[in-house]
Amino acid sequence: MKYLKYILVLLLIAACDNGNDDDTNETPAEWGLITLSDAWPTIVLPESKIFISGEVFPDSSFGTLELNISGNFTDGSGNVRSYTVSDTLTRQQWNQGFWVLSSDITGTADFGSFTAEITVSAVSSKTGLKYQSSTLSKTFQYVTELVPVLNSVQSSGVEYFETPVTLEAENLCITEEECESVIVFDGCFLPEGSSGPCISEGTTISDAQVPVFNVNNVTRSDGKMSFGVDVFGVTPGNFTGEVFIRNYMNPTKFNDSASVSMDIELLGSTLYGALTTASSLGGFIEFEGDGFAPQGDICGTQIRFEGYFHSEKNNADTDIILLFVPEVISSQKVRIIVEENSGFGDYIDLRNDYGSLEGEFFSEVCCGGSCIESSPITESIALDSVKQLIQLDFMDSYVVALSMFGLERLDEEIRMRAVETMDNIYRGINIEIRRNKIQDYALYSRVEIHGADPNGLNLLGYDNTVGKDVGNIRLHDVLGGVNSRTQEDGYPGYGGVFLESYFGFSNHPPQGIFRLEMASDLFDGIFDEFRPDQGGTSVTLEEVTQFIPSMDGSECFLTSPNRRQKMACAVFVLGNMLGGTLAHELGHSFGLAQPDSTTSFHNEGNEELRLMDSGTERPFEERSGLHIQGFERFCRENYDYLRSVLLKRTEVDPISNRPGC
Repeated sequence: MKYLKYILVLLLIAACDNGNDDDTNETPAEWGLITLSDAWPTIVLPESKIFISGEVFPDSSFGTLELNISGNFTDGSGNVRSYTVSDTLTRQQWNQGFWVLSSDITGTADFGSFTAEITVSAVSSKTGLKYQSSTLSKTFQYVTELVPVLNSVQSSGVEYFETPVTLEAENLCITEEECESVIVFDGCFLPEGSSGPCISEGTTISDAQVPVFNVNNVTRSDGKMSFGVDVFGVTPGNFTGEVFIRNYMNPTKFNDSASVSMDIELLGSTLYGALTTASSLGGFIEFEGDGFAPQGDICGTQIRFEGYFHSEKNNADTDIILLFVPEVISSQKVRIIVEENSGFGDYIDLRNDYGSLEGEFFSEVCCGGSCIESSPITESIALDSVKQLIQLDFMDSYVVALSMFGLERLDEEIRMRAVETMDNIYRGINIEIRRNKIQDYALYSRVEIHGADPNGLNLLGYDNTVGKDVGNIRLHDVLGGVNSRTQEDGYPGYGGVFLESYFGFSNHPPQGIFRLEMASDLFDGIFDEFRPDQGGTSVTLEEVTQFIPSMDGSECFLTSPNRRQKMACAVFVLGNMLGGTLAHELGHSFGLAQPDSTTSFHNEGNEELRLMDSGTERPFEERSGLHIQGFERFCRENYDYLRSVLLKRTEVDPISNRPGC
């Protein structure tokens, strides 16, 4: 009787068939418009990086990117030479642009003018189709050296050591490959309370150099400098003298700017407070202050804690004195990691205990044999028992696969439904699923969601981490990319979740995708409405504005559903399938199934709705969330295991009748 409901649904869907011709074979566009917006700097040296910006460039999961530059170079004598460069881009720096070496374009050309026409093409690894950008026209001036100009140093007259100070400057170096810009100090530093003379009470500063950073890459102007403790020491005081900019064209050739006078009071390091109020194993505790020195061979920053850990679990206090070498994010922010080998583990069972750190924190900046310590700050920082953070990375090939479903404009709604499904499956387990880059934890797992399976096996998902992490000790698995160690063991190398393979549940999958034995007419009844290759109509932008998500999938069982209700059903089902696959693969990375076995990865046998059953035992009806008995779930022993290693104290098991394993 359990499938009677679905037989009825199939009949209803067939009765509502839109009459589309299944032989229609329209290929949806895999990528949209690529627009180039700018290229800089326009003044370039022989080894300069030319940055090319625009939108929207696909990531490597889509395929390759090709850069094409053509134009004429006019040298200083008026001679004109033509150049054409075509290169596969492997230098993607960020999702809005790339860089290419100026010498890659014109070789060893010394100085002159290059008028360029630039395009970038995205080449699909799936179809071989090429999607070319608009053309960007740009003129670059080639020079052999830069003479810097320093107009002023923007300072109030009082600064902390290491804190960035803005420069008004021109003709600066951008990357070390082309040249290097530094600030040069000449003058006298007198310690706080001293009036001179410098020769007896102070330190003569001569030709001391610190780097110029944060230069405007487009205009080669401005930038920042800091008063480094490696130059002035850690003791507060006053610097009087001159500064100028020096551009090193090579180790022996440099150009100097005119100098600017300076009289500035320099303050020592101070600690303001903790930015973190709660953390757990693998998390960061951040502090704000001023004057933190970067970690180096002779200079650096330390954080000291004196206090106790109050265990809520045991209602007991443990005295703690710990010294940390933090990561220095900037002169105003540092962070330490809550980890077992950083000293915390000597006092606290970070996996099972929970409570709070109570006491005082100090910062200390040292250089050579001299140190300066801040005044203490009193803090209370909650420490929870171990929590597993998950970062979901939706790759561009995933969006391409959505376009094959005709649902790419409902991407956000499908992602939201997938996360909701995962949250429901893992309720009661101390797991937090995020779609944005995780920045408050050092230890977290990451899962990539792709379109096509790079292994060529049409897998729905694959955990390509090494071994079986019983007890979930690692906390920082990556289910994605390629793992050569799993390939060496004879297993597929590429991991993640592969949306395109879901078409295997169709009785007429797109070309190149295997039809699964579990193929279902129900799948086709839900998705053919939107599939371009089946004559369906992709969801439009106007339809997205009218979209109302399904709360329970009831739209899938309506006798005469309208287009909006069909959309709600499709999002509900595809989101459930995606969320269930993600939850299943993550279960593997946590040591499931059968955590007492190093060689078994699934439950034995076949029971309805058991999430960690083998894939061949989990039909579409169970994965879709349309089963008469509800959603997939962990069996009893698997769930109890997860609670033993990732207990969420604020939640209880929401399911009272879990099946056995």
